[in-house]
Amino acid sequence: MGGSGSGGSIIGGSEAEGSMMGGSGAGGSMIGGSGAGGSMMGGSGAGGSMMGGQSSGSSMIGGSSSGGSGAGSSSDATSGASSGASPGASAGGSSGGSGSDDEVVTRVKGYIDANTCNTITFSDYSDTVCGDNAVSYYKEFTYNNKRVIVSNNIPDHPAENDQLQTNPNVRCPGWQFIQLPIDPSKGSSATSTGLGTIGLAITGGVFFNDLSNPDGSLALPNEGPSLDSCLGHSAPAGGGGAGGAPGGGARPPPPGRRYKRQGTPTAGRYHYHANLNCTNAGSATGANDPDQCLLIGYYQDGVPVYGFCKDNNGMMMTSCYKTSAALTTVVTVSGTYESASTNSDYTYTPDASCNLDEASGAVHPTTGKYSYFMTTGYPWTPIKFFGDQGSGASFCGAD
Repeated sequence: MGGSGSGGSIIGGSEAEGSMMGGSGAGGSMIGGSGAGGSMMGGSGAGGSMMGGQSSGSSMIGGSSSGGSGAGSSSDATSGASSGASPGASAGGSSGGSGSDDEVVTRVKGYIDANTCNTITFSDYSDTVCGDNAVSYYKEFTYNNKRVIVSNNIPDHPAENDQLQTNPNVRCPGWQFIQLPIDPSKGSSATSTGLGTIGLAITGGVFFNDLSNPDGSLALPNEGPSLDSCLGHSAPAGGGGAGGAPGGGARPPPPGRRYKRQGTPTAGRYHYHANLNCTNAGSATGANDPDQCLLIGYYQDGVPVYGFCKDNNGMMMTSCYKTSAALTTVVTVSGTYESASTNSDYTYTPDASCNLDEASGAVHPTTGKYSYFMTTGYPWTPIKFFGDQGSGASFCGAD
């Protein structure tokens, strides 16, 4: 275990390309669990098909291949939505531009034409439309020379069913859309992401950054035990975006044990704080395999984000953030991590051991486009925007 100035390392399991003994990981990372190279069970890769409405929220066909984000490309995901999840949404939908738009897309195009951006609202908690009965929706299409993404905050994979620590919040539908630049390049400077949603995943869930609170406290040491095996969980639907430490930061159960939720849960918005390392990640299955380099979503500046990946030299896309601060061991159902306490404990220090910029970005080895990448060490998920067209796109209500 133990970390050097680089802030910790992978000491076991099959994360990324295997175990890394010693302390050379960039900023803290896994000590166990199944990572890249682990088996892939169930689900389908991006662009694959998961038909039907499984209780875990599976429904749609993910909308993008790992090939990425060429200019003008449009990847419509055949999607399903439960009849109670959103007015006018019906199971099924249109795919690849053939046939007519479903009612959600028609409504969103109307909002765009009217220059309307409503507040995103979430369903009150109900066993009918929330939790395991919630049905995922994700669709992506080109409209007015923008990449338009519509989703409902419900992932298309099993979720919130195997975490080590109970979370009082449970995923409920929150319909949203965003208009993104289709082919952004790297800009001249990076800006920090904020709390709350900073990008949309092809699973229907959303991305949060590395933080738990505005004071710089990190999500992983504060919330890690409440993350499921896809490294996601739900924040209060009406909150400011931070996940918080469920149960007031209560001590997690011993490894191998899980808490069962007690009482009535509250409506939550499901989000990821790191790569989807679970073996069944729905449309993002394979995100934990660097040889696949799977497209898993887009950030608010339009830059595509990928799971684990290798560069043209076969080197894992590796964070250049490092720390000399004391590290905390964090046990999650996905594996054991080491992390400092706050984001200020880390500094961006590029050297020969890493290959990403401060936004966890680099040129994609296949598409040749500037892209973001998930990492096995801090910050785990990209924490800055570096797209040349800015991050001013708004998340708008789609119901």
